[in-house]
Amino acid sequence: MTRDLPAQRTASRIYDLHSGGSLPDADESARVTGLLEEAGFVAAGPRAAWRARTDDRPTICVYCASGGDNPADLSLAAAVGTEIGRRGWRLISGGGAIAMMGAVARAARTAGAHTTGVIPRILLQSELADLGADELIVTDTLTQRKHLMGERADGFLTLPGGLGTLEELLECWTAASLGIHHKPVVLLDPAGHYRGLLDWLEELRQQGFVHTAAIDRLIVTTDVDSAFSNLCPSTRSAFASSGEASVSERTHAHY
Repeated sequence: MTRDLPAQRTASRIYDLHSGGSLPDADESARVTGLLEEAGFVAAGPRAAWRARTDDRPTICVYCASGGDNPADLSLAAAVGTEIGRRGWRLISGGGAIAMMGAVARAARTAGAHTTGVIPRILLQSELADLGADELIVTDTLTQRKHLMGERADGFLTLPGGLGTLEELLECWTAASLGIHHKPVVLLDPAGHYRGLLDWLEELRQQGFVHTAAIDRLIVTTDVDSAFSNLCPSTRSAFASSGEASVSERTHAHY
């Protein structure tokens, strides 16, 4: 089931990075695409999404669940979005309007943050595109989505989530451990959602499968203040001065 467009607000910029082919799930996906067109959909090549940024506000990429309705998780997501706005930062996330993904984006906008959503065409129906975003980018694939988010981000913050969130975390963490980028990679886990994963990775470290330096590249926190302290410095120019390599420069790196 899809929702009608919000009456008060639609994304001010919607980019389509579609390179050919047809939408899956014909009727319902066509309906979603129709809603995007009503919102001012613009068919554009990939370069249209890479406009110059003229301010020093950092962009934080938040990975989190697009399913589930645990009140504590939704509250955590809202607190993160609010803090992004309070600091005058920008948000880039997965472009969904539901669950934690939607909660963080709505809270960020309410607090004054600019929000960008990046959503694959195949998920337009299941995740419900965040048409309230200041900028919405529709991609062909999950891989393209991750690369766009990584390129735009000045730091990465992971909240509780499932397989998709785990994949995103591991990819940006691995890239950081290999020196592909030097951006902060922070895990915010107040309830021990990832405890089993972290325990297993510690076992791998002890067995020699994972280097200690790689494990240490992930910053694990249990409260919002600590997470954001580790995402500092507070300006994009300061992030950039660390000399990070663009994720898109090595999009086909094999880990």
